[in-house]
Amino acid sequence: MTKCLTPFESLSVLPHALDHIQSVSWKDEVLICGGANWNSCYTYNVRVSEYKYINSYSKDISMFGHSVVKLENGSDDNSNELTLLSFGGQGTNQRKHTLVMKYKSLWENGGRGVVPAPEHNKWKLWIRNGRTVTIGRDHDDLRGVRGVVGGKNKELLFLVFYPNRMDVFDLNLGQYLTHVKNNQLPLQPQTYGTYYHCLISKSVTNTKTNTNTNTNTNTNANANVSQSMEWTKSSMQELLLFCEDTGLLIQFDLSCNTFFYKAIPVSNDLKALNFYAYVYVDPYAVLFFGGFDRMTSAFSNAVHKYSISENTWVKFNPFLPTPSCSAVALLSPDRTFVHVLGGFDGRSELTLHFKTSVKEWVKEAVLQTPITKSNSHTEQDQEKKAKLNDVL
Repeated sequence: MTKCLTPFESLSVLPHALDHIQSVSWKDEVLICGGANWNSCYTYNVRVSEYKYINSYSKDISMFGHSVVKLENGSDDNSNELTLLSFGGQGTNQRKHTLVMKYKSLWENGGRGVVPAPEHNKWKLWIRNGRTVTIGRDHDDLRGVRGVVGGKNKELLFLVFYPNRMDVFDLNLGQYLTHVKNNQLPLQPQTYGTYYHCLISKSVTNTKTNTNTNTNTNTNANANVSQSMEWTKSSMQELLLFCEDTGLLIQFDLSCNTFFYKAIPVSNDLKALNFYAYVYVDPYAVLFFGGFDRMTSAFSNAVHKYSISENTWVKFNPFLPTPSCSAVALLSPDRTFVHVLGGFDGRSELTLHFKTSVKEWVKEAVLQTPITKSNSHTEQDQEKKAKLNDVL
């Protein structure tokens, strides 16, 4: 293990060069669940800095920008097994994959591991209520899909995929919620579409919402404005979305299955980037690492921070050791470090694995260089923000 002269510490390289990785943390492990055109899965133990092979997806599954989430049942740190759900990564008219894995640690018994039971550590079809469940329809483009778990009891899966669609999936019933209103995202005109974007699940809050049911579902930025002044208390699932020049606080009313949107300013430096890694440091900030500049076709090594409470952006002077895109970032199991894994540097996929202390980024750092107000809030941005800033 080699220490860098930056806030990033270099760890043992990945077993294989990977980009578009999906990864989750659990107990002392970082689980790596495949990548673009690579179906193998590994576990990395943060204490001993070593990898072990878990399994592989079936060879007939083609994934490019899939998503993996932890399911609530059996996913807490006191449980001896973790349930993972994998979906997406296929385009229009391609066969969609939806698989689950009950993972049991390979690091028990002092690292000697265990022989997993037949039902553990293998990707299997997702069966709910006696039927095979598939996330995604034939006409859906789920390349670069993002999914997060939410709801009062972590029973809902929120999906955002190309071009500007939001779906809500009931994990208990294994089916889409019906009659969801306002599920087309009000993107900025310059935003090509939602793919390989940032989607964060915040929390469920109690708030007052407009009860008018005459809601325009037009995707125009000025549409979806409620007309009534009647208000009621509701439970809202809050999410954050960033995609190119679009930033949104998304609220989903759990009582009437309706989405509401508020605009969030996006740093000018981040607007040109996509394919960045990101991580939510609950409840303070969202960190962004690297990305691909679609205007210059350059690969970025920048680190950005969006402060949730202050609604401001910071661009840091310490950069990623290597310019890249399509990496993955996630918090360590104890939430004290951010791990950044894999990626693509314009020539090849990467085996890089770094970690950095959360305290380097969520506190005021000596080397940080804030983006000026003129850069973060131009008159044009303010006009765009005003069009979206009502609770729709």
